[in-house]
Amino acid sequence: AKDRLRYSVTLIGKVSTDHVPIDGRMRIFDVLARARVPNDANYFMSYVERDGEQLPIDMYKLVHEGDMSQNIVMKGGDKIFIAAAADSVVHV
Repeated sequence: AKDRLRYSVTLIGKVSTDHVPIDGRMRIFDVLARARVPNDANYFMSYVERDGEQLPIDMYKLVHEGDMSQNIVMKGGDKIFIAAAADSVVHV
């Protein structure tokens, strides 16, 4: 099981798949495609975490504007949190 974590990305939140195996060259866009993220996912509130730190990746720009400068190579143990559309609602 430890090897699986070393060579996979964990997905949390609004996804169909909780792990995507990676090969050291796979980029975030490919991981998102394999994870079958729903169309209504809230990329503004979604983020990538590596070694406990949130990475400065703009997933909205990557997915909706095709900004490939955001398309980083994923590393084993990375976590991607995909927010649901409802997660953007601010309660007052």
